[in-house]
Amino acid sequence: MQLSNDYVFIMAGGLGTRFWPASRHSLPKQFLDVLGVGQTLLQLTIKRFEAFIPKENIFIVTSEEHGQLALEQSGLAPQNIIMEPARKNTAPCIAMGMRFLEQINPQARVILAPSDHLILNEAEFVKKLQEGLDFVGQNDALLTLGIQPHYPNTGYGYIHFDAQAQGNISKVKQFTEKPQLEKAKAFLAGGEHLWNAGIYLWSVQSIQKALAKHSPSLYQAFQNYNGQLQNKLAVPQGSAAIYEQIESISIDYAVSEKADNIYTLPADIGWSDVGTWQALQQVAPNKDEDNNLVLGLDKKQCQLSNSKNNLLYSSQNRPVILYDLDNMLVVDEPQLLLLAPLSAEQHIKEIRQAAVDQWGKDLL
Repeated sequence: MQLSNDYVFIMAGGLGTRFWPASRHSLPKQFLDVLGVGQTLLQLTIKRFEAFIPKENIFIVTSEEHGQLALEQSGLAPQNIIMEPARKNTAPCIAMGMRFLEQINPQARVILAPSDHLILNEAEFVKKLQEGLDFVGQNDALLTLGIQPHYPNTGYGYIHFDAQAQGNISKVKQFTEKPQLEKAKAFLAGGEHLWNAGIYLWSVQSIQKALAKHSPSLYQAFQNYNGQLQNKLAVPQGSAAIYEQIESISIDYAVSEKADNIYTLPADIGWSDVGTWQALQQVAPNKDEDNNLVLGLDKKQCQLSNSKNNLLYSSQNRPVILYDLDNMLVVDEPQLLLLAPLSAEQHIKEIRQAAVDQWGKDLL
């Protein structure tokens, strides 16, 4: 039987702090059913890839703290859960994962994806990924999916691409992180910028060459590592010593912004990073006629009177009444009730810190 050369690495090590107090250290956003569809964001991500990637070729990279959760929710084999000994951003987890994969299959073509994004047009998503895999299989290239922007979002990174390129895939000119509003408006009007979804495709050989060139100390740290994936849930032997010496750095800073062989493939796939409560309220598919989103509660347990554009998230099995509220966030958790305007999303981290300062780290 011919084994597939196509693999997926799903990054699931984040803490989702902007979804506090529902997302906590013990149960981060990717392990929650924040869309109210009966599956967590991680489970939806895996299901999306299972449509065209063999299950044994799907890997999750997560923290040691959340390895058991990833195993339980994913249905993957223990050796497909790679647990990091420490959080050091995306470049180290990619470098370790690619070193493992290089030993498994040097001909591998890889999709690297976050675990907590929403994609509404999954058929188009699969079509774009298959086109991208063909490209990176034939070229020494690093490819990122670029999302067609629909409004000047200041919370996303942007990709400036070569609009004169032939075909669907274009050379990347520059990355810009979270621009100010006026610049974001100019990007949208100019038609030469895409949102950066953080979804990458490459061959294992291309990313290893790129790491060796642009982040040699990180590359060398893992190149000297001969650890093997284990058929049990465990932090890879010897990885803790490596993590102690390497820097914390994102793949964007370590490689993407330095590479001269990086390309983008525009994709209009109904994407959102679901990065904040307000973003969730905007994109979730199951709102009522007054644009209220209720998650975690049966409709019979809610009474929403003269209320619109609100988001109610509750893990408590008790009735909730919202009366005469507009654009409010209500999060009802066992240890805490949060009420705030949805527009206060950028202040969630400082609200969280103030709560921790007053009542202790159990609220993290």
